[in-house]
Amino acid sequence: MNLLSGTIAICVSFLLFTYLYGIKALFSVMYHPGLYFFPVTLLIIALGFYGYEYVKYVKLLESRD
Repeated sequence: MNLLSGTIAICVSFLLFTYLYGIKALFSVMYHPGLYFFPVTLLIIALGFYGYEYVKYVKLLESRD
């Protein structure tokens, strides 16, 4: 479940980064640097989920030895 949540978070994060880049390029009046807070937060959450799953996977491999 953490992998699914991490994948969704990273996809939405990159979509928002792309959207914000488009706003900056086309409509500089609507652009505000504070809008990057949400995609960066999602990216951090996704990396946390992936890191947690990686640690669980490494522990599983170590227990098999």
